[in-house]
Amino acid sequence: MAARPLAPAPRPARHPHGRRLRRSHPLPPPP
Repeated sequence: MAARPLAPAPRPARHPHGRRLRRSHPLPPPP
């Protein structure tokens, strides 16, 4: 990590279990 602090960890755009996390804590509908 200290080797390259400027390069953040790559985050996958599509999560295999993204729906499960959303169900855990659903967010309010956008305005």
